[in-house]
Amino acid sequence: MYLSLPLPSTVTRMMTVTVFSGTGDSLPMPYTVTVPKNGVCRDLCKALSDACCLKESETLLLGEVYDYRIYRYFSPLELLHIIKDGDQLVAYKLPAGHEKLLRIEILHRNVDRFTPEPQFNARKLIGSPLVTCIPNDSTRKADIYAAVSAVLAPFVRAKVHAPGFMSKKTRQEAVNLFSCLDAFLKDEPLGPDDMWYCPCCKEHRQASKKLDLWRLPEILVVHLKRFSYSRYMKNKLDTFVNFPIHDLDMTKYAKHTSGGDQPHIYELYAVINHYGGLGGGHYSAYAKLIEEDSWYHFDDSHVSTVNEEETRTSAAYLLFYRRVDGNSCAMADVVPVDTHMVDSLEA
Repeated sequence: MYLSLPLPSTVTRMMTVTVFSGTGDSLPMPYTVTVPKNGVCRDLCKALSDACCLKESETLLLGEVYDYRIYRYFSPLELLHIIKDGDQLVAYKLPAGHEKLLRIEILHRNVDRFTPEPQFNARKLIGSPLVTCIPNDSTRKADIYAAVSAVLAPFVRAKVHAPGFMSKKTRQEAVNLFSCLDAFLKDEPLGPDDMWYCPCCKEHRQASKKLDLWRLPEILVVHLKRFSYSRYMKNKLDTFVNFPIHDLDMTKYAKHTSGGDQPHIYELYAVINHYGGLGGGHYSAYAKLIEEDSWYHFDDSHVSTVNEEETRTSAAYLLFYRRVDGNSCAMADVVPVDTHMVDSLEA
């Protein structure tokens, strides 16, 4: 039995969005959050709401800024994969139900008080737009001026020596084998190319899938999915995965246990490495000689001894574990590595 584990970076992505206040009660703050790659804009807004401590009476309006103007607003169900990493994203804190209000977009121009009026609109735009809302019946000049002044107030009051706002990032866990296992077993939203056909409504809908481990084998082979494929690109991931050499406890991942509540503990005894990219590469292997309790590196015809800590590299591709708890069999039952399996994993 082997598990093909995705690296966390293949199922999630980090996105940075600058959050603006629609009432002028705070300065802008950029937040970097982790969201599902195949998620929707609603997932991004949810992550931003948690990061910026959004009030219950507020909601976020997500948009993209291009050439110092608001290029577009995103609907909650728009797919995140349409947003590129280089896009300038903004989110505005607005009252819940702002769709029924009159939305005001505030642009910034580089002018001074001596600029002649006819030349005002010829000045280039600068900065990021601001957004606020007013009731539909409050369209008097005084009402609009008051709303705009409130949004601009934090910038007017800011002192010259005050430091600029800093990026606040959500905590990202280290990439280890357990985070890969968690990514493998959690609910995964299906992408637009894997829509699920609902037999009730007779339509294809976005769904999610969930995998579980029913029972665990004597020999566990872990395949780290370093090759990422999509409609737009192919990529080899060289992310370093910190995997345990001793005492890999898989107990909590098994849905069904036999023989009581004894733990499922595994020990690493071999690693296959892959160097290179999608077009070609080279394989090497680390293997443990149980009788000598020593590790060896096999690189074509060259064989050398290594320290067990040297087996953990960013080239690790296949990990071979054997059970060492009370229910495990003798090491004589370990099957040799099948090189055909390595080729089939790339197919």
